[in-house]
Amino acid sequence: MGMSLDGGNKKQVTSDINVVPLVDITLVLLIIFMVMTPLINNGRAVQLPQGADPEKKPDSDTDIVVSIVWENGEQHRLYYSKDTDPVSREQLVKELTELHERDSSVPLYIKADKRLRYGVVKDTMLACETTGFRSIGLVAEQLQ
Repeated sequence: MGMSLDGGNKKQVTSDINVVPLVDITLVLLIIFMVMTPLINNGRAVQLPQGADPEKKPDSDTDIVVSIVWENGEQHRLYYSKDTDPVSREQLVKELTELHERDSSVPLYIKADKRLRYGVVKDTMLACETTGFRSIGLVAEQLQ
């Protein structure tokens, strides 16, 4: 609030709101979110294969991400979205079937470690396809 003098001894209070600090904070938050959004990963961290022109990466929390994590040697584990515990193939099929029945328009992506054999990724894709999802995306990084 400010005070202004209108002629002689009359004092009036003005009630203008200063919006400059609000705009400054909003712009700083916008810049922070613009920088951080591409760094957010859905699913588990894996070494992704590289491609010349990969499709878009899952960018929404509603996207379904199945991660296949490579472990020592020939072993691998399946993770569903951001679950911390690995799931079996049967559990994955059961959960994906329920999700497909609720909303069949949600995108499904598979993040597979580049050290895995092709057969492991193919089997997981077939398991996901049996749940009803027909459009399954494979996540890759841009070739450098």
